Amino acid sequence: MSNALKNACMFSLSAIKVMPDFTCEMDVEKYEDVTNNYRSTQPMQKIRAHARYVNGIDYYDNLQINGRPSNNGALIEGTWSFGEFGAKLLAAFNPKNHPVFKYTGKGKVNGIEAYEYEFHVQHENNKFWRWKWGKKSTLPGYDGHLWVARRDGAILRLRLGSAGGVPEDFPIQTVESVTDYTFVDFKDRSGFILPSKSQIQTRMLDHRFYRTRINFEHCQRFRVDSRIVADAPPQP
Repeated sequence: MSNALKNACMFSLSAIKVMPDFTCEMDVEKYEDVTNNYRSTQPMQKIRAHARYVNGIDYYDNLQINGRPSNNGALIEGTWSFGEFGAKLLAAFNPKNHPVFKYTGKGKVNGIEAYEYEFHVQHENNKFWRWKWGKKSTLPGYDGHLWVARRDGAILRLRLGSAGGVPEDFPIQTVESVTDYTFVDFKDRSGFILPSKSQIQTRMLDHRFYRTRINFEHCQRFRVDSRIVADAPPQP
């Protein structure tokens, strides 16, 4: 049990350094629910993009909003999430955040037997889970829930939820983020644990309530091949 958590921690802290460059197709569905009861949910946007992870940074190309090409991210309504590929794992495990873990039991995630853990980070210790709205930003305190595979400690699911420290006048008041992870086998016989889907619920100061679903598919290793061709000899 302790070895599983240790393996998950070691993987998370090294992931950004050793994670290969890769590309994925990303599909996003955004909804608004002003009553927070899921009965009056209004579709907002469907977004498709080509996500790239290169040298530890996320990039989003070929953005389409409701099926139409768009080069302007400002057209995206509601909230947007970054950091699925690595930063959220640091939010759970980086020692600078002083996370406090507690074993809570056994369960399953997508049919895989798992150990479950809860953890908490005080808002004054939070260095990695940052909320932004316009020019404003905040670093809230948060509770988390982690599922790791009983067999090898692989990350299966991570939940982050705000737990205090949010300024009363900040436009975003609460966020709950749940990310599932899976092992992706690249065509070159290498592989890595990557996010497969995320669900994010956001409650705003003005009582708007957003739900966002993100799916990552067709991930593959990103390589740049180059050749050096010597000058051809002059023709007689």
